[in-house]
Amino acid sequence: TRIMRLPIIASRMMTRGYFNKILLRDEVKEAEKRSALTPTDASYLLKQGYEVTVESSSVRIFDDKEYEDVGCKIVDNHLWLREPESLKDTFILGLKELPEPSTKLTTQEGKSIEVPYEIKGTHIYFAHCYKEQTGWEEVMDRFDKGSGELIDLEFLVDDQGRRIAAFGYSAGFAGMATGLLVWSQQQLGEMGTPLNLQPYPSKKELVNDVKRRLQKVKEKNNKEPTVQIIGVKGRCGTGSKDFATYAGIENIIGWDMQETAKRPQEGYFSSLLHDADILVNDMFAPGTWNEAPYLSLDHVKQTPDRRLSTFVDVSCDIAAPHPVFAFGHKLTSFKRPSKNFADNFEIVSIDNLPTLTPRESSIDFSSALVKYLEALRDVDYTKPIDAPQEHNTEKTRVFIRARKLFQKIAKDAEAL
Repeated sequence: TRIMRLPIIASRMMTRGYFNKILLRDEVKEAEKRSALTPTDASYLLKQGYEVTVESSSVRIFDDKEYEDVGCKIVDNHLWLREPESLKDTFILGLKELPEPSTKLTTQEGKSIEVPYEIKGTHIYFAHCYKEQTGWEEVMDRFDKGSGELIDLEFLVDDQGRRIAAFGYSAGFAGMATGLLVWSQQQLGEMGTPLNLQPYPSKKELVNDVKRRLQKVKEKNNKEPTVQIIGVKGRCGTGSKDFATYAGIENIIGWDMQETAKRPQEGYFSSLLHDADILVNDMFAPGTWNEAPYLSLDHVKQTPDRRLSTFVDVSCDIAAPHPVFAFGHKLTSFKRPSKNFADNFEIVSIDNLPTLTPRESSIDFSSALVKYLEALRDVDYTKPIDAPQEHNTEKTRVFIRARKLFQKIAKDAEAL
């Protein structure tokens, strides 16, 4: 693939702050193969008059050539770190969190880069810092020090408050799959060997692999799992339920707001310990959530006769001040998907589950996002965030709201 260098000084689309440039950055998170923008959708933006530049990547599910073939410029990875001044009029698009300060990265040309504290430029990605997660103040301070701006993908919503693009369905789908794989390991006595998940070429192949594992369990001890889903009516919950159905699971218990509206007299949902083998948490808790947890680790440890043996936290709100499930767990990874927290009790908490089927999940997400990305150039980014915008449409308001939310969160961080 031909590597092109961008000029240090980039030109504005207009004399005002309307930008028509997008840089798709390389991801640095372990096992992350997804892309926020597919070659097909990059082609669409090019036809709309955008300049789309793509950082070369050895891990992205789409090859560099797929982007180059539709007309994108390909540059060496980590351009946003190497030449931030050249990207003042460019939206830097990614998925997962930016690397921590002082992290050492190596470009594909072999050059070493140390990640600075300051974050410069306008970044679009999932920052996971708007609900006071651990380290959120530092993330906001890094943007402040670098005069950067964040457009958080999680909080891009339409006029009705609905997210415009999400990986929820894919996360729930992959979460149920991983839970079934871990449960199968438990039943087969294989917990001494890490599962070491690898991305699958397709959802169909993932389903078939899980069905093979479940069949082994059935042949060994004639056992089939019962699964329970919290938040079954949402995007994530729908994905979890669909996967369980495709995998041939007959016993599926679905809970949503109606089932969790009234607390048992004992204060926690003890039935969750006894009704199912696998519990999948697909519930999205708002930042204002301050209720007592549905279950705690003490509840698990103090119930030796429980049925529950595998917990999958698809939401991964582990740093929330008031977690829905207070198990004190940390993130797990593709290399080691689960961690033991009590006798016969494994927890899965992978925060990039959709990369288990990276091509299909990327296509679903990108196709929804691109419909709004085309409106980026209609927002004047040189104006103060609170200033009126010339173009006030349903699509531009998505980004206008995102800018105002960033400003609010930044002020909250400064006040601490």
